[in-house]
Amino acid sequence: MSSMKKCFEQVTINRCNFLFAAAAGVFFSVKLPGGPPTIANGFRLPAIVAVLVCGTPLAGGVGGFINTLFGALIVAVIRLPMRYFEIDATRQQMVFGVILIVAIAATIDRSKLRVVK
Repeated sequence: MSSMKKCFEQVTINRCNFLFAAAAGVFFSVKLPGGPPTIANGFRLPAIVAVLVCGTPLAGGVGGFINTLFGALIVAVIRLPMRYFEIDATRQQMVFGVILIVAIAATIDRSKLRVVK
């Protein structure tokens, strides 16, 4: 009986997640008069970095909302000076790519890796 309750809670949480994602997309599209479908490409890498810096490891494991929120705050703190100093978008993506590589390297469990000789 408890697994049914847990399944119902997960479905409810996923429905809320989809609803909020759809609302964010509608609000974002209302703000802009029009544009290409690739307009949000600049938001993809910082979102992944925010999740990986303090949130969920790529190899699986335990993450959480609060950790991801702290990751988003870290990304905002990194992104704000870059916008202030007018660093172009390509270099910003490079910085976030380096941060992503460092975050992945820091979260890899080295004991589970096999060395190929």
